[in-house]
Order: sequence, then C-alpha cells, then structure tokens
Amino acid sequence: MAAISSAIDYYDLRVLLGLLIVVQGFETSRYLGSEYPAKQRIATMRAAQLLSAVIYLVFIGLTTVLFRKGLGADVTAIIEMTKPVAVVLPILLTIAAIGSQFSAAVADDSGAGGLLEDITHRKLPVRYAYLLILLVTLGLTWATNVNGIIAYASRAFA
Repeated sequence: MAAISSAIDYYDLRVLLGLLIVVQGFETSRYLGSEYPAKQRIATMRAAQLLSAVIYLVFIGLTTVLFRKGLGADVTAIIEMTKPVAVVLPILLTIAAIGSQFSAAVADDSGAGGLLEDITHRKLPVRYAYLLILLVTLGLTWATNVNGIIAYASRAFA
C-alpha cells in the first residue's frame, strides 16, 4: 500500500479534481413527466450521466498532460499549468461560459413555463407562459442595469 501511495501525488490529484467543469442541464429530462414516458426519461438520464462521465474522464485525461515536476505546491500552479494554452484559453472560457449560461437559461425557462402552467392549473398554456416569461424578462432587463439584474437574481436564489 505504501508503494501505491508514494506513486500517487495527492496534491496533483486535488488540483486536477478542482479543475473539473460543471455540466449543466443533464437533469432536465427528469422534469418532463407530462410530455414523455418514464422509460424514455430514464433512458435520457442514463445517457446524460454516461455522457457527463465521458466528459469528465476526457477532461482529466487531457489535463494530466499539463502536470509536470516542479509545478509548485500553491494556487499559482494552475497559472503555470495553463501557460501552454494561454493564447486560446480566453476564447475557450468565453465559449464555455456562454454555452453554460445558455444551457442553464433554456433549462430554467423550460422549468418556469411548466411551473406557471401547473400553478394556474393549466388555465395558462405553456406557450403563453413562455410569452409571459419573455415579457417579464424584457421588462426587467429594460428597467434595470446588469448589476441590478444580478442582484435580483442573487436575492431570488438566496
């Protein structure tokens, strides 16, 4: 057991695990009970879990090539590790952030539309619920600044 633990650098493992990305939206099919049969929703959740596992494993595999001796034992090790991809990193991070927010927005809108339909006991069809969500969102966007919207969202989340 001592040979195995000496071969594994636990600091590097902790840094690597800290770099894992968060995959959003894979749980969406769970909340589509009235639209799809249980068998299909279960199949999509399993596929989503397998896909996220593959994404994590590929991510770990691709980032391990960046680990090397003398990397350092502090937070700045991440900066040193990303030097080889520093030129494209801002573009990749921007694409990932936009994609993540878009995915979350689609999932949130889908959930909010269904919630409004349920709250009104189906008197407000989901297509009109989406229109209402759009109008409230546009009104909120025009009535406040970006920091105000973030503050409202933070308060609502809390």
